[in-house]
Amino acid sequence: MKKLLYFLFICSLCMGFVSCGGDDEPEPEPEKFVWNGDWNDPNDKNYKPEGYNPIEGLWRGDNNDEYGLYFSKDFKTYIVTFFPNGQYLTSGTGMTYTINDKAYRNGYIPIYRYEIKDNKLYLVNQALGGILVTEGWSVYIKVKE
Repeated sequence: MKKLLYFLFICSLCMGFVSCGGDDEPEPEPEKFVWNGDWNDPNDKNYKPEGYNPIEGLWRGDNNDEYGLYFSKDFKTYIVTFFPNGQYLTSGTGMTYTINDKAYRNGYIPIYRYEIKDNKLYLVNQALGGILVTEGWSVYIKVKE
């Protein structure tokens, strides 16, 4: 009986050396957002000599029809206030932006990723130290001027 007790005691001591954490997968690194250059800059490898400005025009907020954005032909962005009578007012002097196929930016920051689907402009502020932001998109509807 003593031998059985010693055997059980030794087995229970060995159980303390068994690890449970070996199967855990490390969390994947978040995907990084990479600025893809200014496609209107002749020095950029993706330069478009015909001009590249798919967001050009007047856009009204999808969930706030009193607010919008205007992107001009000369690459300036303005905040827009819409009035009930159909008129609108742009504010500010216009901040110059650069653009490529995935994002635009005013100066160096902030960077806004964009997508255009079904005559709607989807924007998300691409901040957070380069981490690819995939939630919190704002939606704007194209307005005929």
